[in-house]
Amino acid sequence: MLTSCRSLLKKYVCFDSCALSGMYGSVGQLGVRNAILIIVQLCFAGIFVICLDELLQKGYGLGSGISLFITTNICESIIWKAFSPTTINSGHGAEFEGAMIALFHLLITRFDKVRALGEAFYRQNLPNVTNLLATVLIFLIVIYFQGFRVVLPSALVSNLYFISQLLHRKYSGNFLVNMLGKRKESEYSGQSVPVGGLAYYVTAPSRSRQPKKAGKL
Repeated sequence: MLTSCRSLLKKYVCFDSCALSGMYGSVGQLGVRNAILIIVQLCFAGIFVICLDELLQKGYGLGSGISLFITTNICESIIWKAFSPTTINSGHGAEFEGAMIALFHLLITRFDKVRALGEAFYRQNLPNVTNLLATVLIFLIVIYFQGFRVVLPSALVSNLYFISQLLHRKYSGNFLVNMLGKRKESEYSGQSVPVGGLAYYVTAPSRSRQPKKAGKL
């Protein structure tokens, strides 16, 4: 009962905010038809977000609500820039904003197909096919590497620790050796310990404490 009342209250606040916000102008400026369309659009968008939030609260979804909304916004931007039917006059005549629609439009309307492909792939002021393909490639790479689990074998870590120690004794001022492992003598144990480089980040942290000096009685 409490959950249903809370959901109803959310929808009422959403409708009230959409109807009384006035951020798009007065009804006299917009017209009754445009005002009703704006209110309906905002209400549907608000109810959709509320439903997504309720699904996430019940344990469904891909993660946190903020991450999901950001992902949705990015996907909407990519789809719009790929298939937008809006025409823009960029100085070379009317062009479609969407990269894929512009590609087919240029191939159909231009006689020089090679030049049309070059313009569709590399146009500067509007979304082009190269940007779209690069975005898709990045998505695929991220999805592919997301399933990888990197496990460093203990033998590899031990060899890295030993090699960095050996090289630092002979070439302590070398930049590449310092990237592999920068070391210094410990003032407590007298041993060479990594303080920088790759060997430092694969070494377990130690809790060396300075021994307390005996006080006078």
